[in-house]
Amino acid sequence: MRAVLIVLLLLGSLAWIAYSGFSLIEKEKFSYHPEFVFNDQDSVVLVVNRWSEIEDAAQLLPAKNPYLHLQITPPYTQFKYYFSANRPFFIAQKKGKWNPEELKDFADQLNLHPSEIKYNNGDYLLVAKKDIQLNEEKLSFIGLNDKNASASTVDFTTGANTDIYKTQQGNYQYKSKLAHEAFGSAVDDQLNFAYLVPEEVEDYTFYQYAYLQHHDSVYAKGLMAEWVDKGIVKGELKGQTFIISDYSAQQNPILILLEKSDKVDTNYLENEVKHFEGFQLTSDFPKKGKAIYVLEVEDKVVLAESEALCKQIALHYKLGKTLALNVSKQNRIYGDLTREVHYRKVEDKRATSISYSELQSFKVDKIEGEIRPSDRDQRSKVRTIAVGKAMQNILPIWDHIRGAYSYFVSAKDGAYFLFSSEGKRIWDGKIEGEIKDVQVVDVYQNKKHQIAFTTEQSFHILDLNGNNVSGFPVNFEQALTANFAAVSWRGESKYIFGTHVGEVIMLNAKGMELIIQKTAQQAIIGEIHGLNRKGTLSAWVRTEEQAYCVELEKSKLKNKVANFSPLQLKSGGDVIAVLNQNEKQELLNIAGEVVGSVDGNKFWKDANYFYGLKDGVIIVYSAYGDALTRLNKSNQEVTQIHTLEVQGRYYTLILDQLENNIYLFNNEGELVKDWPKEGEGLLSFVYNKATQELLVLSQVEQNLIIYSTSINA
Repeated sequence: MRAVLIVLLLLGSLAWIAYSGFSLIEKEKFSYHPEFVFNDQDSVVLVVNRWSEIEDAAQLLPAKNPYLHLQITPPYTQFKYYFSANRPFFIAQKKGKWNPEELKDFADQLNLHPSEIKYNNGDYLLVAKKDIQLNEEKLSFIGLNDKNASASTVDFTTGANTDIYKTQQGNYQYKSKLAHEAFGSAVDDQLNFAYLVPEEVEDYTFYQYAYLQHHDSVYAKGLMAEWVDKGIVKGELKGQTFIISDYSAQQNPILILLEKSDKVDTNYLENEVKHFEGFQLTSDFPKKGKAIYVLEVEDKVVLAESEALCKQIALHYKLGKTLALNVSKQNRIYGDLTREVHYRKVEDKRATSISYSELQSFKVDKIEGEIRPSDRDQRSKVRTIAVGKAMQNILPIWDHIRGAYSYFVSAKDGAYFLFSSEGKRIWDGKIEGEIKDVQVVDVYQNKKHQIAFTTEQSFHILDLNGNNVSGFPVNFEQALTANFAAVSWRGESKYIFGTHVGEVIMLNAKGMELIIQKTAQQAIIGEIHGLNRKGTLSAWVRTEEQAYCVELEKSKLKNKVANFSPLQLKSGGDVIAVLNQNEKQELLNIAGEVVGSVDGNKFWKDANYFYGLKDGVIIVYSAYGDALTRLNKSNQEVTQIHTLEVQGRYYTLILDQLENNIYLFNNEGELVKDWPKEGEGLLSFVYNKATQELLVLSQVEQNLIIYSTSINA
């Protein structure tokens, strides 16, 4: 009897649990829980977690639902919303029940008719033009997305779940987990194609070879699939479509087209751009009945519907006007998206990338917010000049002939060039050997500049027409081993040099030797400083082991300082150097007197300032140890630092060779907007007081890059 009672109690409990569960499900169902409302008929569901970050649902889900265009304002922006793509309804969710007053206020604020409000207790309020038939079974989709996202979408047709994030720049970034498909390895299209794609490209689309084969049946069955290796880039330049394609080894596209061509151009061999007719390479290229023109550029081919467009793209490449050399355009195409992709499409205000891995597939989509364009900083500009050679020196110079800054560049093979501010080559030349130290000089002391440089055993001065100044070049018997000093002394220009046998030599403005002083037994190295020491022209020079102060007019050694540091600055008639004394970094003058100190475990210098790295912060010091500003820049591989003062405020440039980036910090130690910029190995700068522009010069591969940034102190 007891066993029967236990069984009856157990059955009763199970029945009650089942009833309670059914009752709970029914209650959830008829309270318009989204998973009982949305289904395949809606195609896509947009879930808005924070309306204040979205503002315009229609921008994120362009669809038929008229409620997507609602303008929702506080306090209702704190609610969660669910929108259908196809059907005219949405759900608003608040924490806790809605009272009648809240329902009325909500309807009034959104200008809704009372008949559109559907509510049966609970958190959810359904707004619909007509009654909605609820699902028989609950669909599980809400928990698939990131609750921290600004919004999310669920696509019933593809199985994609997308999270949408509002970025600090005002853009929207989409990250989607897609139904699994396998298309082989993703490709870094920036690395493989950006060096050839014109910087003025309008619409940019990259297709990985297998992805294109899957989505374009014409390509899959056509000739192009025979040669494509990693993928193709399709773009528009001034309204005309072009394709840039790579190709596999032994699969030259021109030879493949030639082999299959029924009609060969009679001038085929003479023409750099090849012409073919009767081929359809993709579903939309070329346009029906159009011929194609093909041009080989490096290890790629350019395909277009006109010969002129092929040549124009090749010219852009030769001039360095490509995405790889235009940082801002490069960021627009590749910034914020996945680096290695199977598909990337960038239009005016939208950028999308899709990439697949073995376990999962992701889509990243960026939309530029329409409310943000006025926030863009237009102060920074960039100019790219194709030099075509590995550069050794870059130098800006005020060009009194042309009324603007020109740019002198020397290459490692002894070639040199002067480029105008517009990037045009004004003149060029070449000498035997390597050009070493390059400086701007004023030979005649009339504020009209010349370019001076040294080689191993000669000194040259060129005017701004590229001609040798009278009296130059000067050849030396001994090798020059230090950077020369150009000084103005009593209204005349003089030039001081150091040789590998320890000699100090001084020339006048006519190239005549005024003095030769045997100073040391070792080579003179580093920088030479011309000094006014109590009315006497002197030169501060150093070897690996010692420093010397030479009185040039009397041809006599004045001071000799042992173990003088290579970290030294000229300050007035003195030279200040960093010297480690009992682990304290003291600053000493020529006389050996302590004039200040600097702190840090690593140090740099430029022409006017010392720099110390301390606890991850770079401190800028004056020549006498005054801390001027602090920069929060980690020491990756800092190779150059330069500081300039503009109306009492300090701006600092840092070249990080590991990152190949140039950083610009302001007086407060903050990174200036739109920086860092790309740069490699070389760094030079000049501040144009007239325009309040800072010109920063560097190189990227064999191209001179000039960044122009407004500084309004």
